[in-house]
Amino acid sequence: MLAAQFIKTDDGQLYKKTAQGVLLRCIDKSTSEKVMEEVHDGECGPHMNAHMLAHKIMRLGYYWTTMKADCRKYVRHCHNCQIFANVQHVPPLMLYTMTSPWPFSTWGIDIIGKKLKIKHHKSSPYRPQTNGAVKAANKTVATILRKMTDNYREWPEKIPFALWRYMTSIRIATEATPYYLV
Repeated sequence: MLAAQFIKTDDGQLYKKTAQGVLLRCIDKSTSEKVMEEVHDGECGPHMNAHMLAHKIMRLGYYWTTMKADCRKYVRHCHNCQIFANVQHVPPLMLYTMTSPWPFSTWGIDIIGKKLKIKHHKSSPYRPQTNGAVKAANKTVATILRKMTDNYREWPEKIPFALWRYMTSIRIATEATPYYLV
């Protein structure tokens, strides 16, 4: 049954056939390490998590049987990913109601699923509901820049690469890249 997913061509190259009919080239361990390195932290690699790294590699047309485990191991050993990871160092606690003093009376709370965001409600008059999305995108691009550069002087020359990385990374909600959606 598993063998039905694989195809061997006349020249001896092995391919895995996906459910959508796409052929992914099967590669060996040394080639897979090079591919992971280039996709994860190469010139246009956004230092994504292991799940996104495996998806991006498959979108590029490569496959090997231990891909997900290898991607997980690679990301766990990436120095920049460990330094700039968004880690919660505080255990969750019970929430208590409290009144806010006058200067904070214009603040609001947005609850989206299990996420809680507190923001100030001074928005632009044109499209105030998009300010949160813009802030989130800017935060992501800034994180990518931090992972790519050693100091702030390198940021201007790395911005186009960071934006390319951001636009070609798959989003979980849409299962597509922003570049593809546009």
